Amino acid sequence: MKQTLVLVPTEMEMRTAFRYLPNPERVQLSGFGPVSSAIATAMHLGTGKYDRVVLLGIAGTYDNSQLPVGSACTFERVACYGIGAGEGDDFQTAHELKFETEPPFFDLQAGGQAEPLLVTVTSAAASRVEVQRRRHKFEQAVAEDMEAWGVAAAACRFELPVTVIRGISNIAGDRDHGRWEIEPALRAASELLKTLLD
Repeated sequence: MKQTLVLVPTEMEMRTAFRYLPNPERVQLSGFGPVSSAIATAMHLGTGKYDRVVLLGIAGTYDNSQLPVGSACTFERVACYGIGAGEGDDFQTAHELKFETEPPFFDLQAGGQAEPLLVTVTSAAASRVEVQRRRHKFEQAVAEDMEAWGVAAAACRFELPVTVIRGISNIAGDRDHGRWEIEPALRAASELLKTLLD
């Protein structure tokens, strides 16, 4: 019988989530960032042992009133910001350049158009100005992470479904970890995972 591949990006997230996850021994590391996560996902799926992928970890919210710190959300739409040309206000996405080999969005489940949009970034926002630039490109985005696009790209090659569960640890652009709520975010994400696996 095939299994669900549950991925967590970092050792820190894994240590925290282990306190709340069902069957934590089955969780694997995806690595940090879109490249490492794509490679790790492809390596795991290449074994043929899995028929579904779930990515669990933390993310930064773009709108604390809509998606507050300490909560969690299931994402079934993923976009990518950071691969393209230029910087700052001059940045153009790969889709705008018409160079990309992937679609502008991954709709990970049927009917995903109605779902909240997560943006995978190659570098986390360090200010509200950077958040505004990202939202200018992806107006429907409610949060950012650094792995979901890579996991989705790999899983789609294997034609397997992907669900992304992100606990909201911070407001995107806020780099003061003293204000982050990592443990409540991962606890909330783990509860969503339990519901999904049940």
